[in-house]
Amino acid sequence: MEFKNSYPQLCVDDVDRLQSYLQFSFSEQYRQFLLRSNGGTPEKQMFPTGLNECPESVVDFFCHVDTGNIETPDDAHAFSISFSQHEYGVFIPDDCVIIGFCNRDDPLFLNRSGEVWMKLCEDPDETTPGEHCYRLSHSFDEFIASLYKFDWKNEKEKS
Repeated sequence: MEFKNSYPQLCVDDVDRLQSYLQFSFSEQYRQFLLRSNGGTPEKQMFPTGLNECPESVVDFFCHVDTGNIETPDDAHAFSISFSQHEYGVFIPDDCVIIGFCNRDDPLFLNRSGEVWMKLCEDPDETTPGEHCYRLSHSFDEFIASLYKFDWKNEKEKS
């Protein structure tokens, strides 16, 4: 899959530094994604949620690794993993890491098992970590495979 607006290429040491800082081990699938793409906007952005109230959603972007500010999230780029985790980590369960955003302000996150989840932020001030969190896939690659393009004439293009 193609990604627009990806950030500079990473090396294994960059990903290792981020994991050490976050005290979180990424799944091999997600590590490979970071090494290949380092975040960005996927060419195919739509995905099914399986939820009645929101049957499909849009990935706005996947966060990147800001290699110059991994350990200083206040100084990191706003779309970076370390900044997002620092600023919005209170919205998700403790054993998870924010990997992107959908619907403008709903975090996408990974848990330690490598599953991809989303949190529907119905109230911007709501900080209860476990509420309104929904599993989207059992793995990062499964989530990427579920993405599709949306033809604005209300027709889905799946491929």
